Amino acid sequence: MRCVTTPFPQFLPCLFLLFLFFYPLSVIATQKDGFKKGTSIQKGTFLSIKASEANLRRGPGKMYPIDWVIKRKFYPVQVVQTFQEWYQVIDIDGSKGWISKQMLTKNRHVLFQQPLSTVYKKPLPDAPSVATVKKGVIAALLNMSEVKGTPPQTWCHIKTLSPTAAIIGYTNCHNLWGI
Repeated sequence: MRCVTTPFPQFLPCLFLLFLFFYPLSVIATQKDGFKKGTSIQKGTFLSIKASEANLRRGPGKMYPIDWVIKRKFYPVQVVQTFQEWYQVIDIDGSKGWISKQMLTKNRHVLFQQPLSTVYKKPLPDAPSVATVKKGVIAALLNMSEVKGTPPQTWCHIKTLSPTAAIIGYTNCHNLWGI
């Protein structure tokens, strides 16, 4: 029997090309909804509804009856507990139910909870006002920052989800639910 050796560098370019091809696909797959395979969600975490309609069930599985139907895409919910691929969540009004992980995204969204909230151009209370937003409006949470002062204030950089007139700016985080 004759042993043939292949120099190591000959297959190295092939491995590199395979890596370049498959790595972006895995990154795109985890970024779409924010979930990484094998990671668990902590109690208290805020998630958002991925679809324009999602069922909240009495228990963790399709065999349980539907108690609520959420009909707002990106509506924020908070995780109460988990069981396999099901999460028990609570909404701003205190309604609880179980929802499949497939219907949720880690992409952060918030809900304006004050009757009227001011959105500013910069994270300062004396900055120019961009808009006044009503209770119940959903916005993407872009980031948060703390501004020193007495008392210090936490500001949320948001973008409302209106396709025709999106509002981008800063509001005091106490105006929002889902933080």
